[in-house]
Amino acid sequence: MTDKSQGSRKQLRKLSGKIPSPSEIEEIMNELHKFPDIAVSITGAAILDAALEQLIISKLKSKGSTLLDQLFQNRGPLSDFGSKIVICHAFGLITSPMAEELQAIKAIRNTFAHAKVLLTFDNEIIGKEISAMMMSGVLRSQTPLAGFESNRSCYMAAVRVTLVMCLLLAEIDEDPNTAMENALKN
Repeated sequence: MTDKSQGSRKQLRKLSGKIPSPSEIEEIMNELHKFPDIAVSITGAAILDAALEQLIISKLKSKGSTLLDQLFQNRGPLSDFGSKIVICHAFGLITSPMAEELQAIKAIRNTFAHAKVLLTFDNEIIGKEISAMMMSGVLRSQTPLAGFESNRSCYMAAVRVTLVMCLLLAEIDEDPNTAMENALKN
């Protein structure tokens, strides 16, 4: 491999690992409805992956750039979405229901990312996974709430709500269960 291609690939890794600012996240989430299903699935999960990384970093005692690179880059122990979910759950940074929702989003993302055929949220198996998600059940049980009949809209809502919860938890030093109860009261 040439130095030029190594440098280019390092830049690609850096680009894919860039954590969007809150305004960039808002812009992406507002534009997501225009994307095809595969992009919605992968991009929504990628934003949540970044939010979990921010949540973990917010709770670390040592935040040196070398340590953060060792944790989150290349094959570091927290370099993938699944590891971040498990660690956040194990250390009590997120609630059990949040962890389950994130695992479902990860499974759906992985299905889209690794499929050899064109998939949509209307696929029966993907639809069953979305229907099993807590957020989907809540949204669909609220009959006056129009717009949440489709699997796609439920997935997007689950991503957005879970994202807001992750960002909230990164800002506070409260137990996540207590924080969620307090947020629901307000």
